[in-house]
Amino acid sequence: RPLQGTAYYRLKQIDFDGAYAYSDLVAVTRVSSAAELLIWPNPVEDGLNIVSNDGMVPSSVRIHDAAGRLVLEHVNSGLHGVLELRLGDAPSGTLFLTLYMTDGTIRQERLVKR
Repeated sequence: RPLQGTAYYRLKQIDFDGAYAYSDLVAVTRVSSAAELLIWPNPVEDGLNIVSNDGMVPSSVRIHDAAGRLVLEHVNSGLHGVLELRLGDAPSGTLFLTLYMTDGTIRQERLVKR
């Protein structure tokens, strides 16, 4: 989760021989948005709920496993309320959600499936 406002990031690469180098600094500015996405429960066993605090839900959701395989794709017909997804057939472990919001933004979240 990036910090609010402007944060500065850089990478440190360490070679096998112990030598290291830093990347250039990159400034990332996070603009505050009134709508925060709520995803629960995490970890999940079967039912996953998605909603933002303004009542909107994503227009579509894709869920991939850690190997990048598509586990679930859901296109949402209603854009208000709580989006409920069933993950009973999804593999256990780390899953990656890609949420396509109605304003054109794309959100990515991580969750654990038991």
